[in-house]
Amino acid sequence: MPRRHRMVSALALWVALILARVSAGQAHAPADAQAVEMANAAFHTGYAAQQKGDLEVARVQFARVVQLAPNIAEGHEALGDVLVELGRPREAVRQFEAAARLTPGKAGIEADLA
Repeated sequence: MPRRHRMVSALALWVALILARVSAGQAHAPADAQAVEMANAAFHTGYAAQQKGDLEVARVQFARVVQLAPNIAEGHEALGDVLVELGRPREAVRQFEAAARLTPGKAGIEADLA
């Protein structure tokens, strides 16, 4: 699957996963719920910026996602993707490794590290 399509799929999965965690009580309301909402907004903003080629805005937004929701692999993966596009592979590897730790065996992340 092309990288862009994986990002769109990851976005849908990410939103669903976060909402499921909040409704299942895995996130401690209301602070975590607010952080999830802010992370979701940052992910959407970052994705839109990346699609427009505004990679620095995308980087900042995805870094915010990682800060707000550090246990969501898709945030780390999105940040890693943008860092690669910005020519910052060492930083990207750290993000891909974090994503891989959170979702062991996920083929897309393992391919990023290859």
